[in-house]
Amino acid sequence: MASRDQGQGDQGRVRISCVIPVFNGLRDLERAVQSVLAQNIDLQVVLVDDCSTDGSAQWIVERAKRDPRVVAITLPANHGQGYARNLGVAAAEAPRSQVRSIPRAYVQPHRDVTTVFRTPADCSPAGLWRLVPSG
Repeated sequence: MASRDQGQGDQGRVRISCVIPVFNGLRDLERAVQSVLAQNIDLQVVLVDDCSTDGSAQWIVERAKRDPRVVAITLPANHGQGYARNLGVAAAEAPRSQVRSIPRAYVQPHRDVTTVFRTPADCSPAGLWRLVPSG
């Protein structure tokens, strides 16, 4: 059974959830998570560790304790990226989810972005975010 840790705080206004399956991605986690959290939108980051052996699980649990926007799910056995992704999407609280992979989870920060998705058509099956400038 997976265990889930979530930081304390108000998650009621989450507009998008970014799901990041993790398997031995410790080297790239900080940069990837920071880049997503730097976006100018109410979001949630769901990190699903697929039984990593490099300390990734511990890192994401600690990160979730420090930031209410981060949810950590740790799996006791490796089930593969698809399983981890699907579990993360199921745990997402926002009406729309975006799946990213390490190290491609890095997103260039945009100060003027107020909306990631305007319509469901803005969600790319290739895992790219369509960033819509405010105004």
